[in-house]
Amino acid sequence: MIHGIDRHRFRFLLRCALKPDLVKSFLKDNRVALVAAGAPLDNVPSDPQVMLRVIEGFTQKANQIFGKWLYQKIKPNGAQPIPQLILRWRAVEELGVVYDDVERTSLSQQTLYDLFGASPDESLLAFLRTPVRDQPQHQLAIRSEEWLTLATSLLAKDRVAVESSGWTDAVVELVGAVARLDGSSLSVQRPYAPVLAEIQAAIELARPTVVTTTPELPAASPRGIQSSGPELRTFDSKIDYTKFSVIATNRIPRTVDAYLLVVEGFVDENGIAFRLAEDDLKRAIPTIGRIILHPDQYDVAPVYGEPNAYEVERFPTEREARVKVSRRLVGALVSVVLMPHSTADAHRIRDYIADYAKRHLGSMAVFVSSDKSCLMPRVSTLQKVLAPDFDWQLDLWDTMDAVELQNGPHVARLGLKSASKSLNCAPLAAAARKLLRIYTERSQAKLSKTSRELLVELFDVDDLRFDEATKVRLKANLDAIARGSEDFNELVSALLQTQVIKDEIERRIAAEVDVRVAERDRTKRELEQLRIQRSQVERRILELNREAEEKAAEVRSAVKRAFEQARDNGIATLADLSLFDFFLNRNGSAERSSSNVAMPAVVEAPKPFVETLPSSGKNVGDVFRRFGVEPMFSDRLGAVIHLAHAGGSPIVLTGAGASTLSTALGTALSKSSCVSITVELGQIAEQHFEHQVAEANADVLVMRQANVSDLSLYARSLLDAIVQRMMTQSDSPPFGIILVDAGGPAALPWPPEILESAIGIELSHVGSKLKPDALTVRRDDGGWLRHRLHLHYGNVVDEHPAHASSLEDFNRLLLSLE
Repeated sequence: MIHGIDRHRFRFLLRCALKPDLVKSFLKDNRVALVAAGAPLDNVPSDPQVMLRVIEGFTQKANQIFGKWLYQKIKPNGAQPIPQLILRWRAVEELGVVYDDVERTSLSQQTLYDLFGASPDESLLAFLRTPVRDQPQHQLAIRSEEWLTLATSLLAKDRVAVESSGWTDAVVELVGAVARLDGSSLSVQRPYAPVLAEIQAAIELARPTVVTTTPELPAASPRGIQSSGPELRTFDSKIDYTKFSVIATNRIPRTVDAYLLVVEGFVDENGIAFRLAEDDLKRAIPTIGRIILHPDQYDVAPVYGEPNAYEVERFPTEREARVKVSRRLVGALVSVVLMPHSTADAHRIRDYIADYAKRHLGSMAVFVSSDKSCLMPRVSTLQKVLAPDFDWQLDLWDTMDAVELQNGPHVARLGLKSASKSLNCAPLAAAARKLLRIYTERSQAKLSKTSRELLVELFDVDDLRFDEATKVRLKANLDAIARGSEDFNELVSALLQTQVIKDEIERRIAAEVDVRVAERDRTKRELEQLRIQRSQVERRILELNREAEEKAAEVRSAVKRAFEQARDNGIATLADLSLFDFFLNRNGSAERSSSNVAMPAVVEAPKPFVETLPSSGKNVGDVFRRFGVEPMFSDRLGAVIHLAHAGGSPIVLTGAGASTLSTALGTALSKSSCVSITVELGQIAEQHFEHQVAEANADVLVMRQANVSDLSLYARSLLDAIVQRMMTQSDSPPFGIILVDAGGPAALPWPPEILESAIGIELSHVGSKLKPDALTVRRDDGGWLRHRLHLHYGNVVDEHPAHASSLEDFNRLLLSLE
């Protein structure tokens, strides 16, 4: 139970504050998280009573989930100070005040809101830990069908059903008393009359359904706290009541210098608590029945609402309170604290008591377990349980008499009987070590093995001076060693100190080390073999690359020599033909030889294929995107190509698809039209392409397989125009130039004018992203044309500011002149 509060109060708050549908929605929406937090919630129950019992059994983590949900779902209206909130709840129990549904819901929601807060008020927790007193039906929120269920169980003498119903003992006794009246009329005052009428109606409905022959179960022996109010005695003028221990409570909710304490009763020399009527109390404790607590008699101010026992004495004063505290009797009056743990969970009891001692300084308490055993540490003040050497031996009572005060039941230690039992809540490791030590002393031999059978046998020895509960706890938890319980961690540490276990551990560690070393050596050998194989493969790759480069160089050299020889042979042949034609024309009247010798025909030089294409109006970046380039890189390529076009630099495309891409780029760059020329092998005559572009009124020239023939022969005027573009600072050139590399062994080297001014795009390196050598230029710094190109593009950007954003990419990716 959260903060150890009374489960009946908690259930009452849940009923009044939250509707069943809302609770069911919480359990359903948070089922996975609650199960992970340890809540027993395999399925969401439909019965509201079962849902409340599930919430009552929440663990600390589950309570945190519930508290977070509460803070989101309920927002109390008109929150009241905690002391006022407690007084309003006390008015229900002590004065019979009846609140309507709205106010009762508001009070319950505020109480839950504070209870699940980060730092709940201690006075509120102290109140919620006290048992619920008998209340009218409206305050208990008991429905008619619930009265009927309880009445049926009582009439049938079904004690199990009554105890599992969850109602307080006071409510059960009330229904039982009405049932024993057997229909007799009751004369009571409000507000209890409606409650009793509901109970009588439920009993009358239940009687016909109950078999009266059910044998009554024997009454169980009382267990736990047996609480009753202080005995009312008649005032005796011969008795000096200031000689008794006085039970008094601070009712001032603020800090003051001197506290006026309300007297709730006395404890006589036999430890019996009693009280006096109000008028008699004023005579016994003159003159107002209250005692004064001066600052010199306390180090810590008394807690609001918490009773204490004091020694008092009279003192002369003109004020109304003429009895003062002479000494506080520490530990003479102890509060009763209900725990959600049974005596079988001794380690949880130990943690609960230690946590309580940290939060309640100076307090002493009797702790009641869930199986109704009364436990008290063997200390004078509760804070001593926090000492490292505390042995955690608790006195145990099956039942204990307590006096019911305004703040709940308390036990007067003066009249407390000696405990007949004890509970050892020390860590199990300490108890087990004691058993092992006794066994070793008796056998005078080293313990070679710790077995379950031996420990169980030791537990049954009578003269070990272990209480039965400790023996049962040790037996029941032997199997928990494998689960790493906190108590057994110390036990395992102790067992590891025995020599036999040390030797066994060392042997196993040595064997494991040998296995690991063998695995490591094997892995090292495998890695060394892999390194050797990798080195061999790398050397073979280098050799293959070198051979491939040598063969490629030989092929290129052979092709170049073949084409040069073919070019020279072709020129010589043309010269011979021209000379022969001259002589023929000069001697045209001469008759031809009668031998009819065949003369070779004059073969015309191949002419390039020319076509004019209109502008497509597309964006250059879109052309690259259709080619498969990512948008970011395609836009960068488009910007660089626009800048190169504006500056007059040729654009050289290399790779698969270059011919198709050149046409798409040419029509995209063109504003009017594009001239596309396919160069043929063996082209040597000057073609004057710039004239063809001008005649077609075009602004882009595309030359496919441009280097299949020597540009220095057939495009000399075009190369001169490119150099002139780099030298001038005039406006943009009349047309752009796109050249397509022929590729393969037939491709001739590019002329220097192209190498030093062109921008190369390697299509095999253009894809989903740009590889480092996708854009290439000649990177030698010695050429005068390269330096001139750098200056030229500075002027281009000055004339075309729109290209300024691309100049940085152009310089960084293409020019590399710095």
